Amino acid sequence: MVGLFAGVGGGGYAIDPDGFPHAWRWRAPWYVRQQTYKTKSRIAAGTDGDFYLTDNYHHVVGRFRAKDMTPVDSFTHNGGTKLDPPRCYLGEMGKAGDNAGHFTGPDDVALDDEGNLCVLDGDEVKVYDAAGRFVRKAGKDAFPAASPVPKAVTDAEKAPRALVFPHFLKVRADGTLFIMHEGRDVRVIESDVDGKTFKPFKQPWACNPYHGYSDFDAQGNWYVAMGVYKKPQQVWKYAPDDTRAKFADRDAISLGEENDPFRLNKGLCVATTGDVYVVTQTNKWSTKPPAQTGGAVFGDLSARGAEVSQTRVDVYGPDGTLKTKGIVRSVGINDVAVDREGNIYVIDGTMWHGAQMAGVAVGRAAYGKKHWPFPYLTPEQAALDPKTQANKRYSLLSRLVKFSPEGGILDDTEGRGQLWSYAGVSGVSPWNCDAECPAAQICLDPDERLWVPDSFLYCVKAVDRAGNEMLRVGKYGNEDCRGGGGDRRHPQLKDVVIDPEVPLSYPKGIAVHDDDLLISDMYAHRVLRCRLEYTDRREIALVP
Repeated sequence: MVGLFAGVGGGGYAIDPDGFPHAWRWRAPWYVRQQTYKTKSRIAAGTDGDFYLTDNYHHVVGRFRAKDMTPVDSFTHNGGTKLDPPRCYLGEMGKAGDNAGHFTGPDDVALDDEGNLCVLDGDEVKVYDAAGRFVRKAGKDAFPAASPVPKAVTDAEKAPRALVFPHFLKVRADGTLFIMHEGRDVRVIESDVDGKTFKPFKQPWACNPYHGYSDFDAQGNWYVAMGVYKKPQQVWKYAPDDTRAKFADRDAISLGEENDPFRLNKGLCVATTGDVYVVTQTNKWSTKPPAQTGGAVFGDLSARGAEVSQTRVDVYGPDGTLKTKGIVRSVGINDVAVDREGNIYVIDGTMWHGAQMAGVAVGRAAYGKKHWPFPYLTPEQAALDPKTQANKRYSLLSRLVKFSPEGGILDDTEGRGQLWSYAGVSGVSPWNCDAECPAAQICLDPDERLWVPDSFLYCVKAVDRAGNEMLRVGKYGNEDCRGGGGDRRHPQLKDVVIDPEVPLSYPKGIAVHDDDLLISDMYAHRVLRCRLEYTDRREIALVP
């Protein structure tokens, strides 16, 4: 529900001429104080492009349009009382009570199949029709007891094969697959590409692989960015037998040495030379970005050059010594890859946070025309309609960027910029976010194709070294879709694909081994394996 609260703070909301909210926080119109920390809100989707929101601090349930957050004055009754004029909420503002026209809570809300509004209020459910007339209520004893969770489900949760929001994937030359996921105790699972063997990767207490960036060298050693309790982040090295290894006489590469504020990791790559390329970033909570002090507005994508580069790529030698600081500087780097010629690739996630990016995508008026179209878009991309094609616009905000082996600065106007940009990478966080905004991964396969996620369009994409899109893999499909069904469609709903070839609900990590493409589907809690195959095709024109 991040996008729902992308409105204005302080007791109201604002709508731009195109109908989009355009400030930081939205609150219901009855808010006149900042006491939101006392409110426990629950939400229910309506059937007419609307939603219902509980406000247990003010003891009401309100109705709003999802598109622009405007109140819907549809309640002509408040329980047993007729309202004149109609209003957008049930209950009495700021007055607690336990009858048809008052709530002690309310604690939750839902709609039944008949369109009635069901409000959980304490130990009772109060039911109202669409006009707000009280229908009935029922105590908790009127509902059947919750069914026990089947043993098969609880056993599956404990199984070593169970994945909790799988993230990045890395595969070693011998076919060992490393899966990052949000397990309770174990954050890394080792497997084979067939999925037949699973074992947890043991890590020390109070250490975790953070976002999950890692890579292998030519000898099969595993390098992983590790978060260490109360210390700057580090890069650790493991031998193929999973024992800790050293960088010459160093136990680890420590980021942010000598009080350098760039001490958090957002990407990792081991080049064929053995050099370790590490993306570093500052901490948004403790470091004020130079862009806020150098005249550029933080989040203004029209700004260019070093002053808005809040992430960088540093190069360390095989012995762990720093060779080059900031060989690449960019706004919001996510991951780094280096090809055999030494060219450097990064994903740039912009200066916008995830909660802001949706607003950027949908309106010129909301954020100013200077923010859209962006200079790296093609005319066709820039012409996408902000209302009907918002998801496609959203997917273009982040981009894959190529730099020469000498590096450079994103969008630099003095000749040190990137070689090309490929817009179309979605599901990417900005430079400093490690909370609600997801990080993204680049997979450079042995054929030097660059695989990137386009999560909001349910696919992963292969891009060649010249910046040309080669292939898209994936269509929408939930956890019930097995794939391989030839895009069979629903008999009544022709636009609904029952069994898409590669069903994805949120592609996150990518790995390639031989002719196998592996994709972690984060929201479906699984890793999919598909074959990279092709057939020759010849097309000729038929002239009548």
